[in-house]
Amino acid sequence: MRIHTVGQILDGKYKDWYVFVQTYRHSSSHYLILICNNIMFGRDDDGKLIQGTEGYDSWMPDTISLEYHFELNFPHVEWLEGIKLKWQPDVLD
Repeated sequence: MRIHTVGQILDGKYKDWYVFVQTYRHSSSHYLILICNNIMFGRDDDGKLIQGTEGYDSWMPDTISLEYHFELNFPHVEWLEGIKLKWQPDVLD
């Protein structure tokens, strides 16, 4: 599992969806997990909503909870190192 890197979910209920984990701005021990059915996570390059987008988020209080959540829900993820989300610099610590 990686932080601040887009991943493609390879199996399970959310197969072929995308996942992104970020640390909470005010605490490196809290995590926000975003999943979405498109790689742009619901917004185009101009920030406009992409039609047909579906997504969810989850908060995890610590690394152990985060790892367990991935183990249960997204055990196989391909991490896409080259993908840079347009809004990503705004969410990093």
